Amino acid sequence: MTQVNTFSPVGSIANVSGGDPSNMSLQLRFAQLQMALAETAKQGALDNMDAIEQIQKEQQEVAGYLQEARQAQADAKSTGQPTPMSPETQAYMDENGLAYDKTAEKQREADIASCQDQIDKNNTYIANKQDQIDRNNAEIAKKQEQVDKNSQEIQAIMDKYPNKSPVTGMPIGMLLPSDMIKLNQLQSDNANLKNEIHNLSSTNVNHQRNINDAQNKNDQLEKDIAKLETDPISYTADQWDVAITSLKARQDSLGTNTQQMMVYIQDFMGQYNSYLQGANSSVQQSNQTLADLARLR
Repeated sequence: MTQVNTFSPVGSIANVSGGDPSNMSLQLRFAQLQMALAETAKQGALDNMDAIEQIQKEQQEVAGYLQEARQAQADAKSTGQPTPMSPETQAYMDENGLAYDKTAEKQREADIASCQDQIDKNNTYIANKQDQIDRNNAEIAKKQEQVDKNSQEIQAIMDKYPNKSPVTGMPIGMLLPSDMIKLNQLQSDNANLKNEIHNLSSTNVNHQRNINDAQNKNDQLEKDIAKLETDPISYTADQWDVAITSLKARQDSLGTNTQQMMVYIQDFMGQYNSYLQGANSSVQQSNQTLADLARLR
């Protein structure tokens, strides 16, 4: 690499001009311009050196991903089973637009969508069952209200006959025919209403059991989705070829960029040395001119 001269004529410029730019000769002004150009060239070289350092870090990173991909492909060939790509490798390839086989990824997306679709269907089913339970509960409340009303009427009839059997609680002796008819009708109605209430309650128990089953299925589907989203995607040996080719191309591209930047650095350093030497020459010429003038005096 070209050696960069370390001589700086800045002090000489200041000494000759007395620190006052108005006292500068043409040679000194030219030297100052060349110093500014030299500094620009130096900064260009430093910028490219920083860029090379970053590229070299990325080259090491890509080399690690490439080694991982080749090992994963070898494992897939030896076992006959797909092998996973690490999240770090996949993230790097996505960030840099590197191609890899998306078949497995698309299948995962389809599986997640299928699970979500089933969850949505189950939620609709649960909502419908809950709606039936709510409607049945409303019907049960209405029927229970009628049972209570009938029971009050039954009690009113019974209260008309104070002498009752201690065993059955029924009046002792004959009831008025109208009371007997009314009592039998009310008792029959209540028996039917209680049977309907029982049936509705049993139906609600079944609905709740179905709701619980659907909710358990949804819980499992949520776990399946979480697993699909977090587990690394696996690839066959043939599918790994695409990723390996992309990583190798990226590695080659980084190497080419490094070589090009090395050329730029050489060019900037050559410019730096040239401008620095020009500034030094201008200062020396200015000093010689001053010395010649001093002798003439």
